[in-house]
Amino acid sequence: MTLCALKGRDFRSFTSLQMVCHPEVNLIVGPNGSGKTSLLEAIYLLGRGKSFRTTRRQNLWRRDSDGFSLQADISDTLDRKIRLSLNASPSALAYRLQGQPVKVLSELLPLLPVQVLDPRTMPLIGGTPADRRRFIDWGLFHVEPSFHGHWRFYQRALDQRNAALRAGSPDAALAGWEQPMIQHGMALHALRMTYLESLVGSLSVCLNRLNCPGELDYRYQAGWPRDKSLEESIIGGRFRDRVQGFSSIGPHRADLLLRVDGHPASQCLSRGEEKRLTYALLLAQIIHLHQHTGQEPIVLVDDPITELDEMHWTLLADLLAELPAQRFITLIDPRQIKLENKGTTFHVEQGVLSRML
Repeated sequence: MTLCALKGRDFRSFTSLQMVCHPEVNLIVGPNGSGKTSLLEAIYLLGRGKSFRTTRRQNLWRRDSDGFSLQADISDTLDRKIRLSLNASPSALAYRLQGQPVKVLSELLPLLPVQVLDPRTMPLIGGTPADRRRFIDWGLFHVEPSFHGHWRFYQRALDQRNAALRAGSPDAALAGWEQPMIQHGMALHALRMTYLESLVGSLSVCLNRLNCPGELDYRYQAGWPRDKSLEESIIGGRFRDRVQGFSSIGPHRADLLLRVDGHPASQCLSRGEEKRLTYALLLAQIIHLHQHTGQEPIVLVDDPITELDEMHWTLLADLLAELPAQRFITLIDPRQIKLENKGTTFHVEQGVLSRML
């Protein structure tokens, strides 16, 4: 998918915005606080159904407004034109695809596959297990057609079992939801393991290209004890789960453990080294996606030069230039990256977007 054009009204600091996008690189430059990140946020919001900066809808529109609108013109792999629009009010976010209401937000994900390359937004090293699960599951959603069905059925069974636990329901009622949790949970576990194994090749390339320090070892932690099956763990944990009021065992508790030279990555890397390792993981995921599906996703890169010295920024810039994706990159100075006639530069200041000649 390619984002051909972006339009908007009253989004963040923009009274209006109109952007004809380059299919390869779109460089967005301007001083701090000018609205560069807001443009990335608008694209992310259209593709993911949520912001990566706030959970409060009211933060998304201009202070003197009571809502905003966004519109994306998209071209698919067959060069068919698709229009996606979003109208926001204090009560709702209303998406429309080709003029028809979008009822399920998961419909947006394959339409506009968007990933943010930003350690602040994707804190894979020092973040939570949920952050790392989202990383794995985003990649799986786009390369494995069966993933979303297993995830949806597992999540429904999990929610129902949690409700039964809080209601003090008998074991027979719990068992009715535990069986689909076990069935779809084991499928999710197998898919995640296979995906991480298949990521090794592209990750190795990115680690070397970005000069990441040490020997990286990553291991998928299933979310239940290694010496027990998922079924044994869920059934054996009923008493504890009743006390706590939620399911403490299962793929929803999984994690990706990252170690460098035998030490937890979050404890032994500098901020710059953390940033390079995060970029390596995210870039490897994009390359893997392209290799396995032919898709070129939309990649948002916000101020990547921060905390990188000149040598490591050059390495990252070279890898970004080769990335099989449509890229939107924010920088303060356009001279910090060379487009080589493969992109367009836009300038943003005080909520005004203009194309630079």
